[in-house]
Amino acid sequence: MTNTVVLPKRKRRPVDKTLPVIMTLLLMMGLVTLFSATYYNAQDSGDALSEVKKQLFGMAVGFAAMLFTSRIPYWFWGRHRVALAGLGLGAVLLVLVIIPHNPIAVTVKGATRWLRIGGIQIQPSEFVKIGLILILANFLSRNREKINEPKTLGMTALICVLPVGMVYLQPNLSTTIVICFMILCMIYVAGISYKWIAGAVAVGIPGFAALIYLSLQGFIPFLQKYQAQRIMGKIFHSSSEF
Repeated sequence: MTNTVVLPKRKRRPVDKTLPVIMTLLLMMGLVTLFSATYYNAQDSGDALSEVKKQLFGMAVGFAAMLFTSRIPYWFWGRHRVALAGLGLGAVLLVLVIIPHNPIAVTVKGATRWLRIGGIQIQPSEFVKIGLILILANFLSRNREKINEPKTLGMTALICVLPVGMVYLQPNLSTTIVICFMILCMIYVAGISYKWIAGAVAVGIPGFAALIYLSLQGFIPFLQKYQAQRIMGKIFHSSSEF
């Protein structure tokens, strides 16, 4: 007589129903905005809905990727090798972007930020965002008790400086700012002391003001005058004074 082993049924992980609803609403708002902004200009190409169709295709790919990744246990993404692989993929794609005369690199208005692979256009900086989130979450969770030590903060900066610098060199100032803000939020959530925050604010605000002023005067080689003007225009909601 053989004994049969009955395995327990695998419980399905609960889904936060609020998140898909919010995501769907945001996507619908984005589609309406895209349709409104591109409909009349796209008519000249023969297909007034060409941009909307591209967005729908991207949404479908993103939805499939979301379903796939949602079935992967959360602890998988915390593995050191997975985090390094994610950041490495983004770094390789960024290198492909900045290689001169690369046939798959797409340049628009002097900025090379995209790659066209197999008829699909991708933006490597988006992969860098995900890779940095994974590698920083891994590093900060392992060093949470030492987050206020200069060595830990220095290592955090060292991890981020190369990928962030490569994004900036495309040039892509707006995405660079978004990534820097994301990094600061992660450091804050990791439990950094308010003493560090106060010190950063005390040094950062006058330093930022000096950087913008010197850039407008043409003294900062890595921050062009038009970039400083864009920043000031966003702050004061007008570019007429700059």
